[in-house]
Amino acid sequence: MRAAIARHQSATGELPSSVKQLAVVARLYAPQTPMPRGLAVDGWQQPFVYQLAAELPQGYLLYSMGENKRDDSGNGDDLGAEPRAQQDSAGPPISRALQLLPVLSLFAVAPFALAFIRSARRDLR
Repeated sequence: MRAAIARHQSATGELPSSVKQLAVVARLYAPQTPMPRGLAVDGWQQPFVYQLAAELPQGYLLYSMGENKRDDSGNGDDLGAEPRAQQDSAGPPISRALQLLPVLSLFAVAPFALAFIRSARRDLR
């Protein structure tokens, strides 16, 4: 669901405004998501909890109520939401992006490494 929201935001510049619009976004960008009753639902057939939250780095709160099907405000067995105290201490989004830098650098270097290997193999022949 988070990937579907990110793709929607990238395409339109806006976040879904409601749980109902989240279902439309899921239908477009995550067609494997089950949607009985026109709502995007979790593995327990309960609608996702989705709220716009400007104070959060991503601008929204999204979680599943979990196996007990009770809304614990993202805590307890709720899945997909960090407790508010942890979200605040997680740091700015740029620090999360920097954690991916080593992986992304592999994608940048790989074409050059492959070209070098091919060239070396030709020289050996």
